[in-house]
Amino acid sequence: MASKKINQKGQNPKGIFGQLTLFGENQKGQAAVTDALFFLTIVAVVSVLMFTNAMSYGKSLIDTSVEYYENTYVISALKTLYAVSSPLEPDKYNVFDSSYNDSLFTMLKKDYYVHNAILSNEMKIKVMESLKEIMTPVNKNKNYLFYIYNPKNIKGFDEIIMAGFVMNQEENDEKITYICGTNSDPQIKNIAMGDISYYLSRHLLGQRFAEGRLSLLEKQGLDSTLVIVNTGLLVWTAVPDIDKYGDFLDPNLEFIKTSCCEYTPGTLKCEISP
Repeated sequence: MASKKINQKGQNPKGIFGQLTLFGENQKGQAAVTDALFFLTIVAVVSVLMFTNAMSYGKSLIDTSVEYYENTYVISALKTLYAVSSPLEPDKYNVFDSSYNDSLFTMLKKDYYVHNAILSNEMKIKVMESLKEIMTPVNKNKNYLFYIYNPKNIKGFDEIIMAGFVMNQEENDEKITYICGTNSDPQIKNIAMGDISYYLSRHLLGQRFAEGRLSLLEKQGLDSTLVIVNTGLLVWTAVPDIDKYGDFLDPNLEFIKTSCCEYTPGTLKCEISP
């Protein structure tokens, strides 16, 4: 009996220590699981942040690359227009089909001087034909405008010597070209810089811009005056401004109908809208 009691007494302490040991192991297990979950949470948050940063970095890199490419292209296009050759023959638009060629802007300067500070429609057409070839790689995706602008006109007001709009037609991949500027034709009004600025303010998506300078000579009696004018090439994401019937979707574009003629590419025809 004595031995049994001793054994029974001995069992109790072992049982207590066993329970204490098991309880301690449970605490360690719970702590380990908690630490693991906490670690996984940190890893998940860091992974999401890294993925988000990688995605935004990639997008910003693409946007920067596209912007750089488009800006470079517009600047290069304007430089090319300054340097390109054009046929001297009136009915020719391709230098390979013409026997006599000259620098496009040299011809422009002569035309401006001969016609008393006005560019002939033929000269404006030659400029737009050359520009069309230069803009061929981006023609489907972009609308564009080339202008020659005299900010210090001797008559006391801003003068658009030439403006050429190339715009998308709705539901049609073809472009419509409008040629404007100071004109001897009484049916055509002179276009204002404010009209162009207002139009461009409504088409800011993907807008790129390059500007240059050009020296022209104006007759002043028996003398000549040197005039420095601005040239500009603006390009923006193509949006339909004209419906399939040829009507303008924006009523504020009515200035084009009264100030410009619609040019038929490859011809000498530039007709005033009825």
